[in-house]
Amino acid sequence: MEVHFTHEQEAQLAQIATSAGPNTEHSVKDAALRLVAESAASQEASQPTGTNPLPPRA
Repeated sequence: MEVHFTHEQEAQLAQIATSAGPNTEHSVKDAALRLVAESAASQEASQPTGTNPLPPRA
């Protein structure tokens, strides 16, 4: 996967990476996975109660 950032975003990430120390890659992966989990939880919460978005199994 490739991600493109603006110069300003890259500068912000560089600043965060400096404070994260040698575990920068781990910190970025952790942040991305938290974002995915939060997105999934948000989508789940927005589903109407009692509605199954998947079709029934045959």
